[in-house]
Amino acid sequence: MLTFNILSASALEKIINRVIALDPDVSSKRQKLDQKRVAIELTNWSLTYVFYFTDEKIIVESTKQQDCQVTLKGSSFAFFNMASQENGGDALFKGEVHFEGEISTAQSFQTFWSSLSIDWEEHLSSYTGDIIAHQAGHLFKKAQQQAKHILQTAKLNTTEYLREEALMTPSVVEVEHFYEQLDDLKSDVNRFSARLQRLQKIMTQN
Repeated sequence: MLTFNILSASALEKIINRVIALDPDVSSKRQKLDQKRVAIELTNWSLTYVFYFTDEKIIVESTKQQDCQVTLKGSSFAFFNMASQENGGDALFKGEVHFEGEISTAQSFQTFWSSLSIDWEEHLSSYTGDIIAHQAGHLFKKAQQQAKHILQTAKLNTTEYLREEALMTPSVVEVEHFYEQLDDLKSDVNRFSARLQRLQKIMTQN
């Protein structure tokens, strides 16, 4: 897993820097995070990614070699849930993602990603031409909207399913009541058995 962590961190670093470079104002947006380290720990996969911001690029490390200003811990599902929600802070309040460190740095980290502005049509046009780039940009936006709709629907369905499952699962009070009824039934059976034995003795004597 350590080897995968190192390789995936390197690949992630290349992808991130290529993408954010498409935003002409990325340097100014990155200033508040200069020399800051933000660690993300995926607990269910035992993976760690440390985002180290410099004035030139973002370095992604696979281990916490130095102290981090912010550390976020949680399962991959918890981070996915946080990223797909309009109010990502819900995952923190619910305890799905654990936060340690500087609140201001965490806010700057979130603001940096949400403020990225990339004109995909403009960059695609240099390779495909304006018409194809416009069509591709339109399809990309439509795909984004569809993906968002699918995520929202999936979350609603999951919530509804869990709610129904919760109703199917007996509560502590219901379980205790069941055991009380079971004890009563056991007592009734024992009393009936005792009466039956007495009746058999009487019939034998006669």
